Amino acid sequence: MGGRVLKESGSRPGEGELMRLRETALLCEPSLILEAVATLAPGELTELARVVLRERISDAIEVLRACAPCRDLLSGGGYDPIEMLLAFRERIGQRGAQMDIDESGGGGSQRGQGFETWIRFGPINFLTGLSLDGMTLRESQVQVILHELAHAAGDVIPPDGGNPPESVRNQQRITRACLPETYERIRSQEPGASSQ
Repeated sequence: MGGRVLKESGSRPGEGELMRLRETALLCEPSLILEAVATLAPGELTELARVVLRERISDAIEVLRACAPCRDLLSGGGYDPIEMLLAFRERIGQRGAQMDIDESGGGGSQRGQGFETWIRFGPINFLTGLSLDGMTLRESQVQVILHELAHAAGDVIPPDGGNPPESVRNQQRITRACLPETYERIRSQEPGASSQ
């Protein structure tokens, strides 16, 4: 992309440009996404992040369907996590949505329980943020959705608001239960890990 400006001052990206941005957001590295979306208006950035959020919720649903330890962990609070995500995905962008992108937000935030929860992600942070060193962007996005869902589904992981060390421990708990191959890959890359 090499510094190409995607949006001229006062112009709106066409449908083709928005589709290209969507593909960029779904497939690229965070630095390329930052460059690609740098000239989008806040509303356009939010809509792009919502498209990616819907895709990643679908990925999270597939993880829950395929991974019994993940499903068991996230259903431990008495809620069906797949049912929750299906409902949340349908309401993205609507007033009162349980899970959505918030232009003013940074990282993931959650309050409330069950279907009365309120989960918000900042668009840039969701599109480019990496949860744990060694994760791909897609893995990180799925992990952060499952992490916030774990709080909403009956606090099946300890509260971690304002406590970065606990948040990292919760990210590791979710990754270990829901993305075990990712967890093992990350652990094998840690200093002092034995190479086989």
